[in-house]
Amino acid sequence: MPSLFKKGVVTSISSYATMGFGVVQTMILSRGLGPEQVGELSLIRQIALFGAQIGSFGVPMAIVYFLNRLKMDKSMVYNTSFWTIQLLSIISSLVIFVFLRYSSFLGNYELWTYLAIISFIFFSNSRSLIQSLNVASQNVKKMSIVEILPMAISVLFLGLCYSFDVLDLKYALLITVVLWPLIGLVNAYMINVNQARVGLTFNFKYAIQSLRYGSVINLSDFLIIFNGSITLFVLQYYVKDFVSVGYMSRAITLTTLINTAFISFLRILYSHWSGLTGDELKRSVEKILNILIYVSLLATVLILVCSKWMIIFLFGHEFLPAKALVDVLIFGASFYLLSKAILKLFISDGKGTYNLICLAIGASSNFLLSMVLIPKYNVLGAAYAQLISGILLALSTTILARRKYGISLSKVFLPQKFLFKFLKNPKNE
Repeated sequence: MPSLFKKGVVTSISSYATMGFGVVQTMILSRGLGPEQVGELSLIRQIALFGAQIGSFGVPMAIVYFLNRLKMDKSMVYNTSFWTIQLLSIISSLVIFVFLRYSSFLGNYELWTYLAIISFIFFSNSRSLIQSLNVASQNVKKMSIVEILPMAISVLFLGLCYSFDVLDLKYALLITVVLWPLIGLVNAYMINVNQARVGLTFNFKYAIQSLRYGSVINLSDFLIIFNGSITLFVLQYYVKDFVSVGYMSRAITLTTLINTAFISFLRILYSHWSGLTGDELKRSVEKILNILIYVSLLATVLILVCSKWMIIFLFGHEFLPAKALVDVLIFGASFYLLSKAILKLFISDGKGTYNLICLAIGASSNFLLSMVLIPKYNVLGAAYAQLISGILLALSTTILARRKYGISLSKVFLPQKFLFKFLKNPKNE
């Protein structure tokens, strides 16, 4: 337990440091680009994330499973995974290129934009592959370095560009879509040089196994990205206005700060719940969900009251129209955090199918609501679509958790005695 606690502390510190650099990056980009170019950058980055997700196919997560659970040969697993990832990244790059080149759904882009997206796919997936070795060995120091250093260097370059008044969409794209994953890849390789050496070994049987195992995880991650970005895509399709996309993307950034703050805790939660069963698991889930809801509600009230000043401080006066969107989206923050926690519960118990069901409900409802509400209510319709789909996701996860584990909804949603004990002394809980 002391070892696990120390790892949790290191992971938490790195997560908050990364989040801090992310906030600074958001501030610089918002002030340097303005709403229109922020909207365009947001769409390009989401496309790059989609491409990387398609190109990874859950293979990095499969490495962790097959090394730690089945004790397979590390060299064979890594080399096979490396060549599999490269092949998948090529396929993904071709799919993204053809889609963007011959479809006007998201607008027309120049050649350098395509090259930036393709670079992101290869650099990001190769970095994730090497990082999976650190995850498998639970080397939190290496994991932290790989997460923090690229973000810090990217912020430094953005700050220099902003200081010299040369920050535009091209520089922002070069730094955040190309340079950031490239630094992460080089960094990950340098600190794992002895483990990350690539050979010509390729085990076809293992490649099929890893793809089969990673497919469920990959589909879940794909639905998470889809659910988080489809509103922006539909908004751009109907409104054809990058300014509105910029307002929406920054409103989402602000309201999801609550969830970002709990990223490290949710990782530890997965490990904690995977070691529990029966009534012990049920009680732990009820307690933690109750604590998460009320802590997130406090943060929700804080953001709701201070949203205007937070927008001005983080993004600048140009983004003040985003306040109306924040005032809608913020009411879904607690529901989304609840969903994320329960999804971790399903994964920890091997219930990947439950994950897919809930995420499919959230993603499909978000898409349908966006198609209906955005043409009628413009960008405000996008906010309501995101809010309602988030609530539906929370309802589906909660109902499944209640049916499968007998979770008491009253103990989750109503204040309990242990909540006040936790607020007084969190270490005792």
